[in-house]
Amino acid sequence: MELKRLLILIFQIVFVTLVSCNSKKVEKSTQLKDATSKIEDSLFKLVQKDKSLKNFDQNILKIQNDSLKKILVSQRRKMYLDYDSFQELKINSEEVIRKNPCYSPLISKMDRINNTSYSLSDLYNNTFNRNDYKANRYVVADFNTLDSNGNCKGSRDEFPNVYQLTELKSFFEEVDRNDLDPLETDSIQLWIDKQTSVKKEKLSKELKFWINLRDQVEAYRTDPVKRDPVIKVGNTEYCIGQRLCLCEIMEDTIVKVAQFITSSKNSIYYQGNQFDYDGQPRYYAPMNSLTSRYWDDHLKYTELDKFHDEEMGFSSRHVILFNGKTPLPNFMHITPDKAYPGAFGFVNGIHEFVEGGREYMGSPKSLGCVRLYDYTSKFIRWWTPVNAKMFIYYEDRRYKQAPPKKAS
Repeated sequence: MELKRLLILIFQIVFVTLVSCNSKKVEKSTQLKDATSKIEDSLFKLVQKDKSLKNFDQNILKIQNDSLKKILVSQRRKMYLDYDSFQELKINSEEVIRKNPCYSPLISKMDRINNTSYSLSDLYNNTFNRNDYKANRYVVADFNTLDSNGNCKGSRDEFPNVYQLTELKSFFEEVDRNDLDPLETDSIQLWIDKQTSVKKEKLSKELKFWINLRDQVEAYRTDPVKRDPVIKVGNTEYCIGQRLCLCEIMEDTIVKVAQFITSSKNSIYYQGNQFDYDGQPRYYAPMNSLTSRYWDDHLKYTELDKFHDEEMGFSSRHVILFNGKTPLPNFMHITPDKAYPGAFGFVNGIHEFVEGGREYMGSPKSLGCVRLYDYTSKFIRWWTPVNAKMFIYYEDRRYKQAPPKKAS
């Protein structure tokens, strides 16, 4: 009996000791969490006072609280969506534009006629509702061949990842989940036929889009082209650097979907139908709309082309002709915004180059239109909805055909 009492007493002592130790551990853990929370709150408040990119990045790394980290990451992204906010980041806009020209309407004073930037609302296509992906698409033309230091930039194609396109991403995810081959469209159709009516309708539409893209665009994909900063044609050197970028607003960020080498109006001819705020001559308006989508003389216009065109807005199976005889495949009219009357009177568009011009791609050498290679002209017509905005970023002193002369 005494032994039993002794064992009970020992158990009670051990239990009390363990509970006491555990309570101290819990107390210390709580104290540590409270201290960490206070530190992270202080770091969060510090970023609100100093919104430089360096301060953002340093403190995002230090904060472990996922909710606070997510808020800061979103804040940092949104700083790129407004000119004044971007200044608080204290970074070079040219470096950002070099990587992603899609931000140039927002973070530079692209409207050099009025020496001002554009707002996020200017980027949207008002033909479509904001919840429609087509409203979020626009085009940026970077026509500067020289960088801010006066050096020829060079240019290269960056082809799109078709499996990540907004209108096809969920379709390919479904195809992958069900172990289907994207190229085996008959098998995909059989699988779609077994779905519920709502899902079947959605997937059937997406399959049509995919077949159309595959057969009429992706079938003509080549290797991306890369052009050196300076090229030589005959005995003449040309400065290379022009590019056309496809952009899409995705929540609090802007994605560069693709980048294509291009060639715009010959820079050696007079540009002075408009003038920038500082007197530099200007040919193109800084903001335009792509108001039409014409066809390609090399392709038969199919029912799937018609189906897709109805989705994207005004389109025509007709081919635009230059001087009534030379086809301009995949022509899309560049219509200047009404705010720039000096740009009216010139009928320009985006199209595939036709007779000659390949050797000059990346340098300003056209009659006024914006030239593209075969695949890239097909893709931009397929991807771009009618009335998508087109922003043209350049200044005359950096819009050069000839490389700068080297100091002797």
